[in-house]
Amino acid sequence: MDMEYKMSNSSNSKRTSLSLAAIALATYGSYGLSAPAKPVIAWLPDTATTNNINVHWDMWWGENASHWRLLANNQEKCTEQLSPNDPEAQNGQCDISLADGQHDLVVEICNASGCIQSDSKLITIAATGTTTPPPTNTGSAQAPAKPVLDWLPTTVELTNSDVNLNLTWNMWWGVNGDHWRLLQNGQPVYDEVITAQATNTAQTASTQASLSSTGNYTFQVELCNTFDGVDTCTASDIVTVAVVDPNVTIIEPPIPPEPPEWELGEYNVPYENTSGKVVASYFVEWGVYGRNYHVANIPAANLTHILYGFIAICGDNASALASARTAIDSECADQSDDTVTLVDRYATLEKTYTGDAWDAPIKGNFGQLIKLKQQNPDIKILPSIGGWTLSDPFFDIANDPARRATFVASAIEFIKQYDFFDGIDIDWEYPGGNGANLNKGSAADAQGFADLMTELRTALDTLQVETGRTYQLTAAINVSADKVAKVNYLLAAPQVDYFFAMSYDFYGAWNNEVGHHSALHPMENGANVGKNVSDGLYNLLNAGVPANKIVVGAAMYGRGWKGVVDGQGNGAIDGSWEAGVLDYKDIEVNYLGGENGTGINGFSYQYDAVAEAASLFRSSTGEYITYDNPRSVRAKGEFVLNNNLAGLFSWEIDADNGHILNAMHAGLGHTSTDTTTAPNPPVEPEPPTSEFYSINISELQAKEVALTNTPEMEQVKYAIATLDNSLVELITAGNANNPANVQRIEAILSISDWDYLFPKRATEYTYNNFLKAAGKFPAFCGDYSDGRDADLICRKSLATMFAHFSQETGGHTSHWDVAEWRQGLYWLRETGWTEDMRGGYNSECNPDIWQGQTWPCGAFTDGAFKSYFGRGAKQLSYNYNYGPFSEAMFGDVRTLLDNPELVADTWLNLASAVFFYVYPQPPKPSMLHVVDGTWQPNVRDLNNGLLPGFGVTTQIINGGVECGGSVEVQQSLNRIHYYQNFTDYLNVPVPNDEVLGCKGMQQFGADGSGALLIYWERDWNWSAETPDGQSYACQLVGYQTPFSAFKTGDYVKCVDHHFDVNIIE
Repeated sequence: MDMEYKMSNSSNSKRTSLSLAAIALATYGSYGLSAPAKPVIAWLPDTATTNNINVHWDMWWGENASHWRLLANNQEKCTEQLSPNDPEAQNGQCDISLADGQHDLVVEICNASGCIQSDSKLITIAATGTTTPPPTNTGSAQAPAKPVLDWLPTTVELTNSDVNLNLTWNMWWGVNGDHWRLLQNGQPVYDEVITAQATNTAQTASTQASLSSTGNYTFQVELCNTFDGVDTCTASDIVTVAVVDPNVTIIEPPIPPEPPEWELGEYNVPYENTSGKVVASYFVEWGVYGRNYHVANIPAANLTHILYGFIAICGDNASALASARTAIDSECADQSDDTVTLVDRYATLEKTYTGDAWDAPIKGNFGQLIKLKQQNPDIKILPSIGGWTLSDPFFDIANDPARRATFVASAIEFIKQYDFFDGIDIDWEYPGGNGANLNKGSAADAQGFADLMTELRTALDTLQVETGRTYQLTAAINVSADKVAKVNYLLAAPQVDYFFAMSYDFYGAWNNEVGHHSALHPMENGANVGKNVSDGLYNLLNAGVPANKIVVGAAMYGRGWKGVVDGQGNGAIDGSWEAGVLDYKDIEVNYLGGENGTGINGFSYQYDAVAEAASLFRSSTGEYITYDNPRSVRAKGEFVLNNNLAGLFSWEIDADNGHILNAMHAGLGHTSTDTTTAPNPPVEPEPPTSEFYSINISELQAKEVALTNTPEMEQVKYAIATLDNSLVELITAGNANNPANVQRIEAILSISDWDYLFPKRATEYTYNNFLKAAGKFPAFCGDYSDGRDADLICRKSLATMFAHFSQETGGHTSHWDVAEWRQGLYWLRETGWTEDMRGGYNSECNPDIWQGQTWPCGAFTDGAFKSYFGRGAKQLSYNYNYGPFSEAMFGDVRTLLDNPELVADTWLNLASAVFFYVYPQPPKPSMLHVVDGTWQPNVRDLNNGLLPGFGVTTQIINGGVECGGSVEVQQSLNRIHYYQNFTDYLNVPVPNDEVLGCKGMQQFGADGSGALLIYWERDWNWSAETPDGQSYACQLVGYQTPFSAFKTGDYVKCVDHHFDVNIIE
């Protein structure tokens, strides 16, 4: 995000030290009871040979609970009442009986303010000897049980002498350690040898820490065992203690007895947020200067979130503007590197506003935000840490555990100190590099970002327990394919409440390539493919970011060039505050001629109805402006609703006059509550409406054929074609009437081969079931009419599939009597799950969202949704995968949604793997088309390291976790080893130059050769020839919708779904 700082010369140079408990707002100054402290399950063995076990737990000190319960695999096993006596220790125990198998135990303790759970404990019950116990740990030291630091105060006062803290830890029961060490701020400060008992017992030790200066200190204990010179350690949770100056006055900001209504101002119209979606905007610190935009100008009643830009980090800020860097250096003079800090102290804390007392300790923007929060208590206010020019420190912090700990502790203390904040927003631009500092960034940032989000989430959850408030963690992120690929979103996404997707600045005057800077869709000529909101959304979804966490960005500004000829500019247009950038309110008044204007001062207004993007052009000077206007923003809002996204946000609020924020609400379907002033009408004139529009079904069918009749589509349709189930059921080993592809497999792979290759398989994975699964898809091991060697491709397909079987469902047990590559198909159901268990992978079953409507979940007799946990060789999960698979197998979605157990108990357990093998997942090609050579990488694929070979099939299966790093990870190494063994057994030649691994491979992008558009979505084009200007048509897109291009008739369903239309048959 752009950043500008204009520093004020404040006469008040004295720094104000603030108490850690400062700024206690009247609106939430007292919370009463908070949730209980965290319980700890006492030691239990990893494997037990009895069905009856006793579970004991302790909560060592803190807020008490009134009752507790024990959960085993999410099923309640016992529950009891407790007698609270705050603050004290509590404990409980109960005897339970568990069936053979693996069980996930969790203790949950609760009081009136909420519940908190223990860490989970996995235990395997092998009472009858039928469950294979885990391998014995040999050749290394056993990890000790987890130590727990005794209670420490969160804040202590520094008087005339040092603060001496007594630090005691306990390991309550389990494997002993032979030495321990104390870490202070991530660095070892004490190490001691202790006696380790051979049997499981408790251990304890203590030491003292002497602290001589104010600041935040983190403490952690590591309990270790040494074997052959190598330590194996288990760490306690981190505890933070703040040492403060006792002479600081606790700040209580003045609260007007009858605060006035917070004015909306300008053209802002009040709206009722009926969708519950996020409506957010960034407020920038420097806006109080030339822009003359202050907190009091924020239309707070129309926002759910305010993001305060920006908070800096002490350290190397080479990319910061000179004035900001000077200010940061001053702030950080008495702070440690990696701690958060203010940038402009005058604007933030010292600027005086009407109503401020002369001696008020907090004035400025923060003082005004306190008042705003008091009058709008439901709004969420987050400090945004980083930004375009202040992101340099992230690159070093994120990849160093000790530095991360310092940063996280500092960020938490910052929002405790300024406790009108409701969480933390991270604006790191950008993990992996190519931000303001081109010398920063590495592949390690992908994991570093995930680790940073994980540790911030943990710290915020701990703070929630302490204060009783809920804190949000958000991140501003880039949506381009190359930058999305450089973040491990699969690990980061679960930690984050919302991702503010910066779906703007796709083009700008930093170069002379002219284009729409915030278009919703690709243009008709495809010039901005990969540089638009919908392609950016697909990049995030493909990377594992849930739709309901993605907040789409709207631009309250435009970008422009001068001297534009044939799509090329010649420098930046004069801007409102900086070259090349114009505020929306400036555009509306001085270039457009009003909200409904068509251009003034020689400018002509244009709107691209395909891309949903506005622009202005002055032919005499070649000046071109691309911007979001109310129409394009309304389209984004409708896009959010249709794709179940989280909401809309904007950069930045001072550039709007109310028309863009109004359009954000209108697009999200919100109703204005103003009875006197209605929002201005849209820019585009709308033709007269009628009650309904009629269209002949044959016309729609003809459009469907025309749009899907391409060579690429035909190749996929051939690959995914299926055999009728009545014929599949007739397939048996040795049957002369078996389909041709099945007979080819039988010639390559006999039943004795199957038994040899998978001797540890679950009994349901039979040879006949595999033949049926293959027979269902005739293209799998099928014939080729273009000279390709079908037998060789079949052998290679089997080797590829079997290698992935061994990784995905293998035993991975080195002490078994067969090699690991032959341990595939061991698991039939996801570990720990049984068919009668509730709550498994059914978060998308809600019938109020399109996923729940398109793939309606089955239910148990008690009304609880069926569980869609992993089953079969592919470990199929979630209703949105079971549904399409059911439709491919049976022609309807309900069969497997109502009976998901069939994916484990019938030939579908292997058919799911073949289904996944032959189906593309754009922008990923199918594995079949990789192996048989149909997929060939284009230039973008090659630039991403996506080369034909076994390695790219790993990228298809699990690339977000296993691929893209500088070294081959263990899972990928396993797959390579298994593949080499299967190719050897099946006589498959492996060329010397075949790429077997996936290190360095970036994810498939929207402009790769596998980026086939295979789903139908509403066509947003505007038409003057139809009622109310709608297209009454659908278009192909690359993200999942309820309507598939491979299912004849879905085009008609798409049109019928999105429009009020009378389809004549």
